[in-house]
Amino acid sequence: MQTLFLTTEEQKAFSAVSASLREGWAVSAETQTSYETQEVLEMRAQISPLRRHPKVKELVEKVQAGTPPDKLSLPELSEEDIGEFFFMIGAKGISLLIASLLKEVKTDDDVRLLANLGEMRHKLLETNASISYV
Repeated sequence: MQTLFLTTEEQKAFSAVSASLREGWAVSAETQTSYETQEVLEMRAQISPLRRHPKVKELVEKVQAGTPPDKLSLPELSEEDIGEFFFMIGAKGISLLIASLLKEVKTDDDVRLLANLGEMRHKLLETNASISYV
């Protein structure tokens, strides 16, 4: 069984998804609270090598504005750059993507994306908890 890391509110939203899509997924409560401050996110954006990519800057702004995932398109980025992008938007940005996606879950691929985003956020929250500036 695969695991979805979801907050209490996200779990409520996921419970409204059709039973056939929820089948085969275990939900684990995301209880970590080490979200980034706005200052930390701004610092990450300043030091990121992706700040030189106008398309990435535009994408980060769209995520921060709450644009739904289906309205976003990742510019052609390497796997390393995609990791850097998620680090730039932080757990807060990933939470916005998750909240938006939960409103639109219609396919198994959507649930897999939800699981991937939840796992990425979980790992960022763990990292944040181990760093004193958050």
